[in-house]
Amino acid sequence: MARISRRRFAAAAFMALVLLLTGCGRSAIDSITADELRTHLEFIASDEMMGRDTPSPQLKVAARYLAVQVARYGFQPLMEDGSYLQEIPLERIAVDPSATRITAGSRSLRYGRDFGGRFTEEGSASGRLVLAGWGMEASDEGWDDYSGVTLDGRVAVILDAELPEEHALMGPEYRMARYRRSSAALQKGAEAVIEVIGPEQEQEMAEEGRSFPDYAQTLWPGSGERRGMGGGGAVVQVRWAAAAGLLGVPESRIRSWFDQLGRGERVRGRDLGRTARLEVALERGREQTQNVVAWLEGSDPQLRGQYVILGSHYDHVGARGGEIYNGADDDGSGTVAMLEIAEACSIQRPKRSVVLVWHTGEEKGLRGARYFVENSPVPLGEVAAMLQMDMLSRNHPDSIYAIGSHFLSSELDELMRRAERELGMVSISDRYNDPDMQGNYFHQSDHYAYHQAGIPTTFFFCGVHEDLHRPTDTVEKCDFDKMARVSRLVYAVTRAVGNHSTLPVLDREPEITERGLPR
Repeated sequence: MARISRRRFAAAAFMALVLLLTGCGRSAIDSITADELRTHLEFIASDEMMGRDTPSPQLKVAARYLAVQVARYGFQPLMEDGSYLQEIPLERIAVDPSATRITAGSRSLRYGRDFGGRFTEEGSASGRLVLAGWGMEASDEGWDDYSGVTLDGRVAVILDAELPEEHALMGPEYRMARYRRSSAALQKGAEAVIEVIGPEQEQEMAEEGRSFPDYAQTLWPGSGERRGMGGGGAVVQVRWAAAAGLLGVPESRIRSWFDQLGRGERVRGRDLGRTARLEVALERGREQTQNVVAWLEGSDPQLRGQYVILGSHYDHVGARGGEIYNGADDDGSGTVAMLEIAEACSIQRPKRSVVLVWHTGEEKGLRGARYFVENSPVPLGEVAAMLQMDMLSRNHPDSIYAIGSHFLSSELDELMRRAERELGMVSISDRYNDPDMQGNYFHQSDHYAYHQAGIPTTFFFCGVHEDLHRPTDTVEKCDFDKMARVSRLVYAVTRAVGNHSTLPVLDREPEITERGLPR
């Protein structure tokens, strides 16, 4: 993984300020340049940002950087306290390892060393241990790991194995069922689920002397997410030696079970004749994260009380296993594009006001976007449209996907197409612009929270690539010429929507006739 030196990091920050101070005299569209995009991205996606996890000190630094830059373009704070930061309170939950354990008879397993798991509720669960093989029920393929066993009030033991690649249950139609095997066991009445980790993970942990990570949890307001005691049952992962002692079998037996599954053969379910007890204790604290929000008042006295919202997410997935996930394309590209579009808007203001929202927590499930929509500082009924930028710098150099522009409003789609034709710098691909394909990409970025509130949206997106959510999504792989042209397109669409005589009409979904959250 290529690294950006501290000297280049400091230079990027300095040059960003110089460029902002010396950019006067340019036309609005010409103010959007590849060089300035690169300068901003070399800061936002640098190693010093440590992958911009939510929450993290580095994400706070990125938020301050964005706020300082956009203030230089004349954008104003929008929050009641005069801040550019919409603070979001979080609850931080960590496991107390000294009081979290699994016991079976005289055997006691330690959290972190012998087993791991994610919990948001504390308490205890106990029951007889029942081996449930691979934990899959697929009668159409002649596979049922729950045949002849009862899970109600018991603790299920599932082997986290890989079947042969060519096995029918490894096909795409069973993907979600494979991921939800433990959830399925809980739905069948299990008090808890013990997953015995696979051979590759067992070998890596043994060779590297690793323990299970501390699965600290962050709970968002109103999320309703609960995992563990009282929250739908607990799921834990156990190493082989600990599992052998817990289940009362030799470790060689565990290996033979995994070998069976590796050949595509079922491991017969059975009651193991032992009782286990899981006890979970938690430590709780408070944290906060933040959306970055700014606005530029429109130039028209009649229309400035209406808004065009531009959005991106400035968070990524942090650092893992000693590697930094820089997130240059996802979504550093959209993050810095908004800075360049902000500069262009300040040079030639649209008639409607422009609101910029850099969302936090997109990688945690669109959390920042949902929070903004539910706590919007501007009336949602006066939002003309929301334009989302998430991944702009990769794949085909001359085109960009624009998804969802006609899902609520044919007028938004017409305005976007006209801007595309008049600008002539980058073409719009409709490959994913189909309501029937919403399950693929449309619901996977921040704009979706706005769409659910009846606001017409467009999602500008370059498509997935091999570096997505990997440490290799770095600055040098970004196509800055493409980024500049896409940014100019989004600016042109912003002006088209911002200067249109009326709010884009809601005419595509009969049940959606007004903007705003459901009453």
